[in-house]
Amino acid sequence: MKKIIYSIILLLSFGCLNTVFAQTLSAGDVVINEFMASNDSLSGIFDSAGQFDDWIELYNTTTATVDLSNAYLTDNKNLPQKWAFPSGTTISPDGYLIIWADEDGSQAGLHANFKLSKLGEFIMLSDNSTVFDSITFGVQITNLTASRVPNGTGDFIIQNPTFNANNEGPSPVVEINGKVHQINIYPNPATDFLNIEFDAFPEQGLAFTLFNSVGQKIGHQQITEARTTLSTSNLMPGIYFLVIIENQNEKILLKESVFIH
Repeated sequence: MKKIIYSIILLLSFGCLNTVFAQTLSAGDVVINEFMASNDSLSGIFDSAGQFDDWIELYNTTTATVDLSNAYLTDNKNLPQKWAFPSGTTISPDGYLIIWADEDGSQAGLHANFKLSKLGEFIMLSDNSTVFDSITFGVQITNLTASRVPNGTGDFIIQNPTFNANNEGPSPVVEINGKVHQINIYPNPATDFLNIEFDAFPEQGLAFTLFNSVGQKIGHQQITEARTTLSTSNLMPGIYFLVIIENQNEKILLKESVFIH
């Protein structure tokens, strides 16, 4: 019996020794990677209580587990310690952590004591001595996020949410006449132009249609080569929907949201 107990103790000790924690954190070790300041049911993202609340995603850029027991999150520069992370809160290497900004600490999970403003405000992550990351943001769009691209290091762009995952999600794929094609739609957000690029030129008979947020058709064009460029310089800022169609049977192959700014 004693041998069994000793074996269990040794196994637990070995497991603890193999969990390497970052001893000293520097700015950029943990970053504000993505946030949504206006969330509703159309996003499909909800907390454990089924509520569609604002949320903030943190990302650990290091190769060690990070302990946030002494860290704080705030939306007020004058109150850097507005919300303290519960003792024992950690992020695994190259891992993500979601904090719901909903002023409801009674619910399961991490819930900050502040909400985010759709009209724009401030978020800061720090401990007693170091500001790990902060962002001042402007007006946000419901169900879209501000996300760092490249993931963890880049500037914030407005895009579809990549909740608790890498912000550079996989390119969409479509099946055309039995062949799978990868499509890259960029830049998104766009300003002057938008590219629709196939990994290889599919067979003839494809077109795309661009709709605005209320369903009005803004443009329509045949796809005649691997990359098609659409001018967007004359479009008003906002959300649009790009639909790729197979002409012969009017089959919708892809519907992708596009942000013009």
